[in-house]
Amino acid sequence: MFSILIVEDTSEKLKNIYKPLKELSNFESLKIDHEIDALNAKNLLKQKAYDLMILDIAIPPSKDKDVELEGGLELLKEIKARDIYNIPTHIIGLTGRDEIYEKAESVMSNDLLSIIRYSSQEIEWELKLKAAIGNWMEAKKSIGSSVEYDFDVVILCALEEELNANLENGWNWNQKNLKNDNSIYYIAEVSLNNNEKIKIVAAKAERMGMPASSAMATKMVMLFKPRYIFMTGIMAGVTGRVKLGDIVISDPVWDWGSGKWVSEDNKENSLFQFDPYQFRTDPSLLKNIRLFQKDDQHLFNIRNKFKSGNKPDTILNIHIGPVASGASVLSDQEQFNRIKDQHRKLLGIEMESYGIYSAVEVSHDPRPLPISIKAVVDFGDSKKSDDVHEYGAFVTAQLAKDLAERLFS
Repeated sequence: MFSILIVEDTSEKLKNIYKPLKELSNFESLKIDHEIDALNAKNLLKQKAYDLMILDIAIPPSKDKDVELEGGLELLKEIKARDIYNIPTHIIGLTGRDEIYEKAESVMSNDLLSIIRYSSQEIEWELKLKAAIGNWMEAKKSIGSSVEYDFDVVILCALEEELNANLENGWNWNQKNLKNDNSIYYIAEVSLNNNEKIKIVAAKAERMGMPASSAMATKMVMLFKPRYIFMTGIMAGVTGRVKLGDIVISDPVWDWGSGKWVSEDNKENSLFQFDPYQFRTDPSLLKNIRLFQKDDQHLFNIRNKFKSGNKPDTILNIHIGPVASGASVLSDQEQFNRIKDQHRKLLGIEMESYGIYSAVEVSHDPRPLPISIKAVVDFGDSKKSDDVHEYGAFVTAQLAKDLAERLFS
């Protein structure tokens, strides 16, 4: 599927834009939206991520306003300035007005964007538009069908309840046992609405913690050659920054125990010198997560689907931010506070994600893209309980399912 947003206010020009699109051999696979003004285009860009935007440079700011010669340039300026918008992967500007072509060309070339001079009397612009879109579609198709990958997604968990939540997500899972391998794998082949099929494999590490998760991730990457590896499950959150039940996406993630203890001369107490290496989550994955983050109805539906146990009184939210991984479960507030000092915006602490990212870093090419999807079930103090563990496992499994389907739709 290749998605296009056309921002054009005249019906005749819109008809001419559609003409070269319809000549593409894979026109039926295009998903096209159309808006006539900047305001409604911005509303769509808040909700959706497009592969391409075809933008008339002269558009009205809203339906009740007159056309502004540089309305399209103002639209570009705003969507680049604010991260609430999903900037399309490719942008083509169109204008038939000589008085603004040079300025549009100057502005857009600075951002490596394309500008095409439109003319209803000539076909050169049609050929350029058709060639550009055809090339981009083929490039996306080649990435999406690379034979170097065997599976689309690996889902890895540390606990049985986390794995079970994924196995109960509505996909048709089948158990798979491999010769000379003591791990149990579950495989699903899922048909999407766009007639694409994706292959997913899920499993649990032998135990909690970074070493076990890193070892299992390494093995699964070698065996299944996935495009993505998702870690789902539960974590401890930082009071005041997240609420019970919230989903946290790690970006960045590091090992809170990375560093060395030193003892200063003539002093009895040792000092820990923190020395972390941070992994970031790929921007393409975060872009899709932000679409869910802004979709209150979707998050409400995920929360509402959970019927089998206790759930927090709070609404479901998604946070993207710093997370620390460590080798031990924390129920001591003093130690938790020391880890909070490692990053002033820390959202939470868990035990596995850094190991997953480390495994990916040293895996063979093509390396999968990792993402950690964890839900807050406590706040790292002595008040720990299992009351919302099942809920946390459920909502992260549901988001992982939705993310996998969105990535290939």
